[in-house]
Amino acid sequence: MTHPRQYGSRCTLTRLKRPRRNKSAQRRQPQPQGLYPNHVWGMDFVSDALFDGRRLRLLTVIDLYTRECLGICVGQNLRSTEVAEMLNTIALRRPLPQLLKTDNVLPSESTVFTQRAPAI
Repeated sequence: MTHPRQYGSRCTLTRLKRPRRNKSAQRRQPQPQGLYPNHVWGMDFVSDALFDGRRLRLLTVIDLYTRECLGICVGQNLRSTEVAEMLNTIALRRPLPQLLKTDNVLPSESTVFTQRAPAI
């Protein structure tokens, strides 16, 4: 027996529906890229597991124009005070960016972070 979508003697498949494009991708805002050094910094958490099962978390901060790593903070659990300290030490060495790009930040976490790191 042939598949219901197969027609003709050669049993070629025909598409009954037209493929739909992702509408949210059309409305998406362009991602901020750096136009010059220290224009946009990117901050992201990376997680891994050690051989004995313990978690290892890393906070990386990069300059999105030069792709230079500005700082890495490593620990099993990183508190917002440690993140603020790291950003303040980077700010002592470099001029502050106009934009700090992060992913997956909850509104409750961001308010605590902005209260503890007023320099950025």
